[in-house]
Amino acid sequence: MKLDKSTENSLENKIVDQHREYTSYLKLDESTEIIDIGIFNADTGKKYEQYTRQDRRNHFMNEFLFEKYHIQLRFHWEDSNEEPTLDADIWTVDESGGKEFLDKGDWHHTKPKQDEEIMFYRYEFKFDNCELNLKIKRKIAKTGILDGKVVIKNSSKYTN
Repeated sequence: MKLDKSTENSLENKIVDQHREYTSYLKLDESTEIIDIGIFNADTGKKYEQYTRQDRRNHFMNEFLFEKYHIQLRFHWEDSNEEPTLDADIWTVDESGGKEFLDKGDWHHTKPKQDEEIMFYRYEFKFDNCELNLKIKRKIAKTGILDGKVVIKNSSKYTN
């Protein structure tokens, strides 16, 4: 079952929250920075909002409701040399308003599959009857520091 229209809309809109910074920029380590990332529905082409949280190596998507389940998806950058894993947390809300998290299943971690398009990776999230095909496109900057020395030979050639 694909997502309904209201669920699609909840993934596209910014939510005001003091802990959410709607930015693509994320510094992974001293030499790797995510400059830009786009998260798209692979079936419809719609771009979803995503945000970061301080001191987290994740790009979060807005949580959404599927039947009685609340679903939070995030792209977790475990290693700056690999593509992120799509992590999912799923919970229900009890009568007192507390969250009751489901035991982690196959849906908890989704690894990427390289798409035929250059620089796109596809993630096929599946939980119960909920299916969401996502793709990401990202720009990453790598900085390298090289130590070395320069030896100039025949320097008289370049002087007046």
